[in-house]
Amino acid sequence: MVPHDSTATSGSPAAGSPVLSSTMPSDPDTLETCSSLPRIVSPSTWRGWCLLVIFMALIALGIWPVIGWVNRQSMLWGMPSLVIWSYLIIFACSGVMWLANMWLDSSEETRDD
Repeated sequence: MVPHDSTATSGSPAAGSPVLSSTMPSDPDTLETCSSLPRIVSPSTWRGWCLLVIFMALIALGIWPVIGWVNRQSMLWGMPSLVIWSYLIIFACSGVMWLANMWLDSSEETRDD
């Protein structure tokens, strides 16, 4: 049975009913238990770990030091090498997301059986 919330109808809490506060408590011990920070979730399968490593590698390939190595005056297929590198990163990210969908969908299907 769900307890009735008397604050919804009368505006003041009934005697003995708990009062929910939207403010953070001032006690430092209870402050740790009321943390609103998100929890970090780590992969639980080898497929998840592989995808995490691939995504982190793609992020590393798109940061400034790597871009500095690629940003040259050379032209390839009529485009600067930086444009080609950007296209490669975009298509690689799309490919990894497609791979993740395929891998994770197939692991959920085998888990349900």
